[in-house]
Amino acid sequence: MAVLSAIRKAGIKPLLLALILFALLVIGGAVMNRWPYQWLG
Repeated sequence: MAVLSAIRKAGIKPLLLALILFALLVIGGAVMNRWPYQWLG
């Protein structure tokens, strides 16, 4: 339960930052996997 108390102490901002970074990494990875195939034909 120490993890939950640490999350509660940190607040919502670090969680939002982590969620945004995770989404950017996932979207960026998908883009990097698709675009080279389109450029190369």
